[in-house]
Amino acid sequence: MVYLPSALVSTPYLSHPPLLNRRSEMCARSIGIPLMAFPTTPAKRHTMSPAGRQRIAAAQRARWAKKKVAESLTTPVTTTPVKRKAGWTPAMGKAAADRMRNTNAKLQAARKKAAKARQST
Repeated sequence: MVYLPSALVSTPYLSHPPLLNRRSEMCARSIGIPLMAFPTTPAKRHTMSPAGRQRIAAAQRARWAKKKVAESLTTPVTTTPVKRKAGWTPAMGKAAADRMRNTNAKLQAARKKAAKARQST
């Protein structure tokens, strides 16, 4: 008697022949199932005909041509770009420094005022 693993001879494998692999074919031979029931060649892939490929390519080329014509008709108005200054000018740096000095002076005055109010109470 030949030992057959139950997983290879179980009903799902025998009821679905495409699921069988070489090992299960050997098991099928040993239990007497005819191998004609099991396909030996892989399933045929669905391929596109050359004529179908040509039709798709022609349609895509037509879409590209239509888009190219539409783009050429609507040419954008060209304007000269505004040239921006690179970095800060000395005037900008001075103005920023003055703002920071004023802000810090106000903060120090407020802190001194709060400290005096705490000491008097």
